Formats: sequence, C-alpha cells, structure tokens
Amino acid sequence: MRIDALRAFATYAIAALVLIGGFYALVIYPDTLDDLVKGAIIGFMSASISFVFGQEIAKATSSATTRAL
Repeated sequence: MRIDALRAFATYAIAALVLIGGFYALVIYPDTLDDLVKGAIIGFMSASISFVFGQEIAKATSSATTRAL
C-alpha cells in the first residue's frame, strides 16, 4: 500500500470518527448539552469535513493543472 493511500485512509477515518462522535453526542444528549458545547461540536464536525474535501479539491486541482501544462 502506498503512503498516499495510507495517509488518505487515516484522514478519512479520523474525519469519520469526528462526524460519528458528533452526531452521537447531538442525538443522544441534546437536552443536557449547553448551546456553547453544541456549537463547538458542530464546529469540529464542519472543520473535519472542510479539511477532507479541501484536501481532495487541492489534489484534483494540482493534477489538472499539471496535465494542462
């Protein structure tokens, strides 16, 4: 397995864990969590999604630029 594939797998796994944990916390404990805590959980979930998709967009853009040159 190449290092890029391993790195991508680890990135997706961590992002999935953050998303699953965030959904779990927001669904199971909606009344006991403070609004600030809910906002922080949603922020971490959004950050993990934007990091994963931003990395994939950067890879696609760089490969398209290299092919165009």
